[in-house]
Amino acid sequence: MKRRIITTVLAILMVAATISTTASGGPGYIPVEDIVGVQTVISPGVGVRLEGMVLPANATNRNITWSVTDPGTAGAYIADGNLLNASSEGLAVVTATIADGAMYPKVKSIAIGFNFSAVVLNDGSIWTWGSNQHSQLGDGTTTFRSLPDMVGADNDWEKVFAGLCSAFAIKKDGSLWAWGYNRQGALGDGTTINRYTPVRIGTDCDWATVSSNDGLTMAIKNDGSLWAWGYCHYGVFGNDAHFSYSPVRIGTDTWMDVSVATFTDYFAFDTGHYYAGHTLAIRTDGSLWAWGINNYGQLGDGTTMDSSAFVRVGGDNDWVTVSAGYTSSLAVKHDGSLWAWGNNSRGQLGDGTGTNRSAPVRVGTDNNWISAKTNSFQYPTSYGIKNDGSLWTWGLGSFSGSASTAIHYSPVIVGSADDHWLDVSPAGSGFYTIAVKNDGSLWGWGDNYDGVIGDGTQTTRQTPSRIGADKNWGENGTGAFKRDFTIRAQKTAIHKVSFYGWNNEIFDAQWVFKGETVPPPYREPAHYGQEFIGWYLNRNDEEPYDFSKPVTKDFSLYAKWEPVVVPPREHKVTFILDEQTVVEEKRAVKPKDPTKDGFTFRGWYIGSTQFDFNTPIMNNITLRAGWKEGVPPTVKISGEVTSNRTDSATVIVLLQEIGRQPGVIDTIVLMPVTGAGTVTQGFSFAGVAPGDYSILITKGGHPSHTINVTVGASNITLDTITLLPGDINDDGDINVLDLSILLANFGRRP
Repeated sequence: MKRRIITTVLAILMVAATISTTASGGPGYIPVEDIVGVQTVISPGVGVRLEGMVLPANATNRNITWSVTDPGTAGAYIADGNLLNASSEGLAVVTATIADGAMYPKVKSIAIGFNFSAVVLNDGSIWTWGSNQHSQLGDGTTTFRSLPDMVGADNDWEKVFAGLCSAFAIKKDGSLWAWGYNRQGALGDGTTINRYTPVRIGTDCDWATVSSNDGLTMAIKNDGSLWAWGYCHYGVFGNDAHFSYSPVRIGTDTWMDVSVATFTDYFAFDTGHYYAGHTLAIRTDGSLWAWGINNYGQLGDGTTMDSSAFVRVGGDNDWVTVSAGYTSSLAVKHDGSLWAWGNNSRGQLGDGTGTNRSAPVRVGTDNNWISAKTNSFQYPTSYGIKNDGSLWTWGLGSFSGSASTAIHYSPVIVGSADDHWLDVSPAGSGFYTIAVKNDGSLWGWGDNYDGVIGDGTQTTRQTPSRIGADKNWGENGTGAFKRDFTIRAQKTAIHKVSFYGWNNEIFDAQWVFKGETVPPPYREPAHYGQEFIGWYLNRNDEEPYDFSKPVTKDFSLYAKWEPVVVPPREHKVTFILDEQTVVEEKRAVKPKDPTKDGFTFRGWYIGSTQFDFNTPIMNNITLRAGWKEGVPPTVKISGEVTSNRTDSATVIVLLQEIGRQPGVIDTIVLMPVTGAGTVTQGFSFAGVAPGDYSILITKGGHPSHTINVTVGASNITLDTITLLPGDINDDGDINVLDLSILLANFGRRP
């Protein structure tokens, strides 16, 4: 009996992918996943009505048309629309087709090695192309391929990663698989044998991410534990051994990102003797750590001394993602700032100089970076993606995708600001790069020797060229869903076995010849909070049905269940440069509003709909920032300071808009006025000692703005008040002209 393990899967996306579709595949469109319950055994001369159950049950298009793909030895034919007949005993093939049943595939995960590439599509298939000398394509051969080719028949792949001549992939169940070069044991399967097809690494089903250079492989599990295997000259395994052919846990800390640099000596690869370069990793507390070779300061600890122990990079706790290149390093902080250190001989740090850096230096002043990648040694080039989806490059420009082949000491854009890139992956060789856009389309550029880019040519591409266009990757709209069924015709009695899942709903049906055995459905039923324990003739039976028994009559089988205690489902709510884990049916907390030069933040959106933070979270979601061109007005305010009681600990300040200012006002001064019941110029405000305070502006009883206030001997100084989008109508008018502020003595700010 196979027991189902219930796990929490957290989908982490740093950019919201908005996919526009045609009418046939527009918003709300649900594609077909499978067709089951098809009768595949028939008697010659006896017509059978071809029918099937479409999965999921709420698929948008469900109308099946049938055709005979191969009449075979059975001489099969279809009459009267879908009545299948056979002229004699034998085999045949029929095809079920649902028009507009499948969305055109989208690329969702990309990886690139030294000179090969791999991608996972949203249908769960995995595709590879390029060099195959070490079986890194996983297709069972060592044949070079200049066009993408599917690896096996599995359609449950989730993410793919690449070493130099090896590949790793995680399936939807969290299992880890690997193939390709394995001379140092870096695949982790316990051997040093190259693998021509995917092999499973251990039995665990909780892997989250992998980074490898064919010598050393490091990976993080869902619980944040860090694991390593392969070869490491710098003792990362925590003992005197330099080799481990299967995963070994590294310490007890928890981690959220890891990046292993390419090897130090390219020519050593063929001999099997090379080092791991350096490694960077971020703990779950946001601290950044490094170890390994440090000849260019790539560890970032302010020295050029190698280290076999983890050394901390600075003292900050706000790092979110990191990339270890050949002898340089890149990282992004939580505030969207980009940092670099290490070798800068070709401008690959992007700080405007060619000076090596042994500690992180900031790349420009922008605070809208979400990712950065650097990975090459022969042609050192770096890339970064901003939160508007624009792709930028710096370093050696020969194969960078930019319009210029010169060295770029600062970031320059690839393509246009309207391209909306989702991810980028530069080759370990530096010769070429692949990247995926938000619409799921795949692109490549660089030196296209032997057709490694995968666009079907050998033409060098200085700017992005489409990959997979012949397969409609990333195209809008839908195509046909098709599935072939092998039909057996035989002069033997036929029996039907029906399978019922949760709540006695029909789950599957199979037909078998009398005396044959019926196999269980290839997929198991599932229901949240219940564990499927087997198929039974009666749910009160103690023993499950014996599938080795020959079938002699029609009958039904029923799924049996056991309740299980499961933790509350948690879902990831991802904002640009922020993320939250929210217990199912709870609500997300609205983060601090982002800023963007020349634009007004309008709120968080799913597609074109503004997200309501009162909505219970039921699944993983990604929210994108909505912007309106133009800067919100800064409002200058003035008013009176009054106090009805000399012993009062509070002062009521009445404020009224008197006009908009074209520029930003650093401070606003409210001078007290003389008169009955007011504080006179030159005297202290009653009950409020001079000092710094925090106050809250409310509208209709709901908090709107927080502002800092300095109370002096004869005036009150307030920080600039900038109106929020909710304060301004679409036509630019102020919604609320009068704001009442309660100044409470909450204590001095530190």
